[in-house]
Amino acid sequence: MWRHGRGRTYINPATKAEIGAIAMMLKAKRIHWNIGKLFVNVVVYRPDMRADPVNFLDAILDGVKVATGVDDRYYSGSWDWQLDKEKPRIEITVWQEEEDERIHSHAHP
Repeated sequence: MWRHGRGRTYINPATKAEIGAIAMMLKAKRIHWNIGKLFVNVVVYRPDMRADPVNFLDAILDGVKVATGVDDRYYSGSWDWQLDKEKPRIEITVWQEEEDERIHSHAHP
């Protein structure tokens, strides 16, 4: 994900492209995201046990942040991995709960 050279640390161009692709997919799905809790579930379907799936999370969450405008300090969710030699992929589910007006309508004496 990160490259080091000439005394600097920078993001790998391939990773930057992946972050952009994630952001574009999410932007196409929803027009407006609220600042507040954002749920992000990630499942990495990997072809073998060589790569560490947790290393993908930073890039994925950076893409979510770009797409939604919601800072990752508001994220909640989970991540998991499975082996799938035939169809390796990453599945990302992102959602926000709509405000429930009933919560705000209860009066407490």
